Amino acid sequence: KLLNGSGSRGEEEEEEVLASVSFHLEGKGSDGNKVSEDIAVSLQASQDVSEVAFQFCSSKGLHSHAEVLKVKRELISQASKKGYKSRTDLDVEALKDAAKRLEKGGSFLQAGTAYSKIVHAMEGSGDEGQVYKTSLERMLQVHQKVHLAYSSFIDGKYEDALKLVDEILPFGQNSTMLLVKAKSHQLLGQWADVTRTAGQLLQEAELRGAWKRGQHRMMAVTLGSHAALELGDGERALKFYQAVLRNDPDQQEISKQYKSLKQLLKLLKESDEKIQKSQNHKALDVLSHSLSVMKGMDATSGLLRSGILLRLCRVYAELKRYEEALLACDQCVQRRSMPVAGLFVDPAKLAEALKLRAQAHVQDHNYDEAVRDYRKVQELTPGRDDVSDKLNEALRMQNMWKTNRDHKLVLELPVNLHMLPVEKQCVWIKKQHKLLARKWHPDKAKGDKNRATRKMHEVSEAKEALSQSLGC
Repeated sequence: KLLNGSGSRGEEEEEEVLASVSFHLEGKGSDGNKVSEDIAVSLQASQDVSEVAFQFCSSKGLHSHAEVLKVKRELISQASKKGYKSRTDLDVEALKDAAKRLEKGGSFLQAGTAYSKIVHAMEGSGDEGQVYKTSLERMLQVHQKVHLAYSSFIDGKYEDALKLVDEILPFGQNSTMLLVKAKSHQLLGQWADVTRTAGQLLQEAELRGAWKRGQHRMMAVTLGSHAALELGDGERALKFYQAVLRNDPDQQEISKQYKSLKQLLKLLKESDEKIQKSQNHKALDVLSHSLSVMKGMDATSGLLRSGILLRLCRVYAELKRYEEALLACDQCVQRRSMPVAGLFVDPAKLAEALKLRAQAHVQDHNYDEAVRDYRKVQELTPGRDDVSDKLNEALRMQNMWKTNRDHKLVLELPVNLHMLPVEKQCVWIKKQHKLLARKWHPDKAKGDKNRATRKMHEVSEAKEALSQSLGC
């Protein structure tokens, strides 16, 4: 229905068939061998004979104007026996204008039908009608490609569909083909191409009036806004929604999505202000609310979500909740390391996430991982002195942690422990070791098992070193 502009007749009575003509078609199959086929074409009472002939020839690869006229004449000849009369009072000049307009607008079936009528009306006019014969044959080929593109899309051959659509669109901006293109890009995960194609469709569409589900323009807004969110571009998604609400303010579905996204972007701005003022507990509440709002939106929003994770990494690290900080950082790095189809991995965004994770590792005294992350940042953003300084500092602390580790810090002992008698110092060491060993034992610890193993090893080393130095 989307391709040929016709709708279902529902449960109406079956129409009278005015004519049914059989043709013997011969050609070559995909293997190069000769194939033949007997096929019939019918004309019903409500149908336009020019349209029926055009569709039949287009679908069967008969891309000659002469073939269209032949099929049309055969149908008229049979139908005339039942009283059918073809129109002879056509305004050819009006048809010429209409055909060109329809072709430019991507209505290839209607344009081909109009060209067919023009060619029929201008038979015997010599060279004057040649341009319209050429136009008819062009529409026969283009209309067949429309069907092939749609069939490829239905069969899941999205790359083939895209190739065909790109061959079709130079002849006219067919909205169905633009939708096939946008949807194919979506199913291939090519989000940047989805936003471009959806925007192109909206530029060609009539924007006034009520916006409803199923309309091409509404599908374009849905596809474009979701793709923009996948790219982390909330402002661009808002523009898609605004295209609807400017013309139909009462559109409830889009209004809901628009308000949710506006709220989310406002919350992210608020969280940035809280982080800037070191109000980390308040920032954490705002970010938690942001994730809740995001769950209610009709999009997964990978890169937008990675921005929230990045903020959570920073806030958790400042609150010394390193397990949660590193989990958020890891998820953010993973998301930003994934290439988005149609785009490259953004080295600046990935470097930002790696740098923040490195800082969290430093605060967690995991200098090996911090050094590794800073080196990756250096590769992504060469020539940055601040990154080199951070890397050198991490290397210095890594060496110190390996050769001259502060064991009291590892066991979380009081800074004034040395003021107590040796016996009580030993009691403290034993107590803290028992507490932390229970916390970091790999079989009991929650979260990252590698981190737990490292912590357990450091705790055991600290107890042994301090006990030996005090003679416990």
